[in-house]
Amino acid sequence: MFKCKFENLEELKLFLNDSDYDEVKFCIDPDYIDAIIGISDEGKIVYDYFLMVAHLAKIYEADGTSEDPEMDAIEWIDYNCDMPYWEIVTTNDDGYIENFISEQFDDYMKYIIGMNMYGILLIDSEKVTEQNIDDIEEILKKDEVEYKIV
Repeated sequence: MFKCKFENLEELKLFLNDSDYDEVKFCIDPDYIDAIIGISDEGKIVYDYFLMVAHLAKIYEADGTSEDPEMDAIEWIDYNCDMPYWEIVTTNDDGYIENFISEQFDDYMKYIIGMNMYGILLIDSEKVTEQNIDDIEEILKKDEVEYKIV
């Protein structure tokens, strides 16, 4: 995965047009620009799920259209954003992923990028070594956790 952040939609468009990613699809309304964490090896924009929720909840809160902006944001994203054009992942900033993995895996958490909407753990290919991946595979197989190296 190519990690990147953008300040606004125009910056994202400019980057995509100037790179090999000119056919990449992305969200426009809302743009979730502050939830983009990278571009996958398959050429898909990667969004952080919790940042998407926070982004949409701010919009709902600002326009006063919701009594519970965060819950409405979660429901809207869960229903509308499961598309084949992009990936949505859950990062481990709040320890969410650790709920799925045994304590044996604690030493390897630094290699985790996040988890996609299908519960597949995303491992950073730039950080792992051959030795690490063997250990990681052994633990994840015991925990019956699917993973993908990106």
